[in-house]
Amino acid sequence: MPKPIPYTCISCNFQSRDKNDMRRHLYGRKKTCPMSANPIQLTNEIRDYILENRVYHIPTTPTLHQTINNYNTVNNVISGMELQDKIMQYMDYTKSRTDSTYHSIEKKLERRAITWKENRRPHMCLAKDDIMEVIDDVTCITDERLEDMNIVYDSKYDKLKLYDGGLWRNMLVQTGCKIVLQYVQEHMLDMYECYLAKRMHDGDSPMQLKQKYKEALIAYYKFLSCFDIEPYAQDGLDADILDDEARGVERMVAEEMTTLYHKTAASLVNSERSAMKKEVISIFKRNSRRSIDELNKKLVQLFHMDEEFRTRVTSSING
Repeated sequence: MPKPIPYTCISCNFQSRDKNDMRRHLYGRKKTCPMSANPIQLTNEIRDYILENRVYHIPTTPTLHQTINNYNTVNNVISGMELQDKIMQYMDYTKSRTDSTYHSIEKKLERRAITWKENRRPHMCLAKDDIMEVIDDVTCITDERLEDMNIVYDSKYDKLKLYDGGLWRNMLVQTGCKIVLQYVQEHMLDMYECYLAKRMHDGDSPMQLKQKYKEALIAYYKFLSCFDIEPYAQDGLDADILDDEARGVERMVAEEMTTLYHKTAASLVNSERSAMKKEVISIFKRNSRRSIDELNKKLVQLFHMDEEFRTRVTSSING
């Protein structure tokens, strides 16, 4: 049977097969061990390691190439995690909660909704680019508010994920976009539709201005019909649309607007619908990619900086 390797002092290269002899050398010397073999200061951790393992190996400083490889490895680990797991790990670390898609859109559009409801910007109408800007705002997450990530595109599965009711919902991209647009409609665009209707039926407005509002309503209805979203007027009452309680349960204006919607939808050609859907979906995907990239960066930083976080992530990956 081969003899075990001797206990070796990393500092002066003193060797002994007797553990007590090595302990006296490491701990019993009155003078500091001469660093004749390696310029290394003996710490209690190093002394204990030698007594347990016989030989202490000096850690090598990683080369730039090794450092790059290590970073790429960690980056690949983070990038390869399931999207929901990454968001959950970040939420747990920051001790924050993901707000629901519905409520976050409500908060983001609150001021805009009041603008249309209270007619604070008279004679203003939304062009298509203005509506696209609204969609961009509700799907864009700032670097400081990653906990608001509740609309994300998962390229791995080609699905849109929405966080609502405390759960992540996976759905087809077009279906998810439609749901988000319906949230935007409820929290702002319904007020805009009513605003246009009131301006169109304002007895004091000149015909030229009324026509402007009608054209704006047609443009808005074009947008809705591209996603098969019904207008507020479909089930609304004139009293609600015109903010006129005296009209009771009348639906004359509502039916007029609903007819205009269906006429507008019927006039749309497939190429117009496809182009509009493509533009909206591209906004969702672009903002989602940006949020995920930022999330990955933060997770990589935490992986390098926080040992507890690194252990937790590694454990979750290994199952």
